[in-house]
Amino acid sequence: MTVAVRLAGFWGIVPRPLKIVASRLFMLLPQLFGVMMVTFLLVRLLAGNPALLLLGNMATPETIAAFRDRLGLDLPVWDQFLRYVWNALHGDLRTSIFTSQPVVSDLLERASATLELITYAMIHTILIGVTLAIVSVARPGGAVDIGSRIYGLAAGAIPDFWIGLLLIHFFF
Repeated sequence: MTVAVRLAGFWGIVPRPLKIVASRLFMLLPQLFGVMMVTFLLVRLLAGNPALLLLGNMATPETIAAFRDRLGLDLPVWDQFLRYVWNALHGDLRTSIFTSQPVVSDLLERASATLELITYAMIHTILIGVTLAIVSVARPGGAVDIGSRIYGLAAGAIPDFWIGLLLIHFFF
């Protein structure tokens, strides 16, 4: 019996929820690679010389060249991306230009507040979602049912970052 036949037989007895989780985990690495590539290229498309922007207008050409060399900006874009992926996979996110501290320590410093926000958001999402679902099932075709359907369609159609910008604009 070949390995493929054994694997197919095993896959047939795996419960459906585990199949869904396994397929999502299988897609995780290509998605992470795609996100890293897109964000890297979008940052590279920004106008201007990053070294000049960070050092200021009073920087000399020698300091700009040294700074570009230190950041690896003098390398071809593909080499910069490969270096970025290699460093990220090894947990080396370098030093923050703004705080002069390791980026990992800056992330860890803010992780507790981020997790707190995520926890509260999930609790509110579950409470509001379950409440709306119960009311929608109890009164199909009612105002809550129609409103939640419209919201669901709008939430799927509008990008999350746009909603975030609107919320910041109106509530900050």
